[in-house]
Amino acid sequence: MKAKIVKLPKAESALKGMIVSKEKYGNVGAEVESVMQDIGYRVSQENEPDLKEIGVEVKTRNTSSRSAHTVASMSISNIIATSYKQSPIFDKFQTQFRVKHDQTFYEVTDAKIYDFTDPAIQKSLENSYEAGRELFRQIKDRDVVAPNYIRGDNCECYWERKVGDTYAFRIPNGTMKKFETISAVRKNFNNLFE
Repeated sequence: MKAKIVKLPKAESALKGMIVSKEKYGNVGAEVESVMQDIGYRVSQENEPDLKEIGVEVKTRNTSSRSAHTVASMSISNIIATSYKQSPIFDKFQTQFRVKHDQTFYEVTDAKIYDFTDPAIQKSLENSYEAGRELFRQIKDRDVVAPNYIRGDNCECYWERKVGDTYAFRIPNGTMKKFETISAVRKNFNNLFE
């Protein structure tokens, strides 16, 4: 059984309060990853968790952003061929090190681990993924152009076209906040009763 990662003390210490650049697409994430590499973490650039050896995905977020959160991107053919539990979406949304930054003062305000393995979270993600997967399969069978957004009925998450036939799996901001709350409550419960 693999040990659960509950903290990254070295990274938390190095990042909290760190001054970051004005946000442009991906630059703050690259700055965070650079600091993490400087302090000894190996950060993967593949479509797998950033800290592959310990199964942790690193995500940065502007605290004032209200846009949906991207988990990972896949091609339509890979989505159709890959079940949720075999996908990079599953791999990248088990344990995340979420680094939040403020773009008023240009600094990291929070950096901590979130455990998203709670069955309610995983069921929501799997339902959204598999419903989208089925819609992509139907679109392919009908040989029509896929729309820019794919979302199954009663699903919290959706797919958004990026480039060509590549789609990003997206979690609306309100849903992400709910998932973070579930993770925090579960962590507090575990701390009390373990």
